[in-house]
Amino acid sequence: LRCHDHYRYITSREKCDFGDIMRYTLATCRWKWVHRYAKLGKFVIDGFIIITQLGFCSVYFVFVPASIKQVADQYLTHTPPIQAYQFVMLLLVIGFSMIRSLKVLAPFSLAANLMTIGGLFIIIQYIVQDHKPLNTLPLITSASEWPVFFASAMYVFEGIALVLPVRQKMKEPDAYGGWTGILNIGILLVTIMYFIVGFFGYIRYGSEARGSITLNLPKDNKLYQFTKIMYAVAIFLTYNLQFYVPFSLLWPRVCRRILYKYSGQTVEKCEHAFRIGLILITFIIAAMIPNLGLVISLVGAVASTALSVIFPPICESITFWPDSLGRYKWQLILNLLIISFGLYVFIAGTTLSVSNIVACFENGAKCND
Repeated sequence: LRCHDHYRYITSREKCDFGDIMRYTLATCRWKWVHRYAKLGKFVIDGFIIITQLGFCSVYFVFVPASIKQVADQYLTHTPPIQAYQFVMLLLVIGFSMIRSLKVLAPFSLAANLMTIGGLFIIIQYIVQDHKPLNTLPLITSASEWPVFFASAMYVFEGIALVLPVRQKMKEPDAYGGWTGILNIGILLVTIMYFIVGFFGYIRYGSEARGSITLNLPKDNKLYQFTKIMYAVAIFLTYNLQFYVPFSLLWPRVCRRILYKYSGQTVEKCEHAFRIGLILITFIIAAMIPNLGLVISLVGAVASTALSVIFPPICESITFWPDSLGRYKWQLILNLLIISFGLYVFIAGTTLSVSNIVACFENGAKCND
């Protein structure tokens, strides 16, 4: 946000996204040899945003079918594999994705938020009831598993690509940042929510906790079956919102470089085909790795870590070098520590997540979460 305000001031632009900020950072820094990489910087940021959002969509293709399957298995004699549920969801998502207006999608998002909040209260009241004695649970796992934990935690920052667009749409953007700003308050509330669910979920289920705590709820209880269905519907309704970001970044480039010679009707048909193609990518990834925990850790390690932890301090350090980084350069030191942590999670988390996925393919281990 600090870099955003700085570049909006010096360029007089009302709107600039994450990629624009990286481009301005490299184009105006004190080291002239870096200027040539300005366009590449924007390309890299946009690329990570696309990977992140498509990764979230792949997670949705795992979570929703897994939840529906768990409920359906209680009533069906012959239980189809999760890929069958994923295929049904694919058909529904393709139809739903043809809604291109954010105004039309807004009511669906509101309904999804209400269902999520309602389901959250049901989950919390269940997991706080009975739990294992704390002295029977390990307080900390082996260091080799830390990267996967941090990578999964980074997945929480799934809204990082929306931080600047939301601020630019506010009537009072100054209320967004700061210690008591809307952003920090929102992150604090989300952190508290994740802590409650994570802590009580762990002392309730221990190492048996699943990729989503909803999958640990009783399978034969009507209330919790309804909760799983409600969460599945809520996540399904938000697929299009997550998909909107990568599509809006990719499609204009396709039109500008390939389809500029064609008529409007042809372009519209190509747009539908392009939408379906991107959706198929997220479907294929989910069908190949039907384990929620593995997909979450991989997306968190590769994309969320880079966008949330690595690139922001890089931008701030370059932009405000050398005079505006605090006394004794404390802000620079803090940024270097954050970048180092981000690189650790990015490299170690990605390596361990990929190795777990390879083990999943080779041995069938942990593949059905």
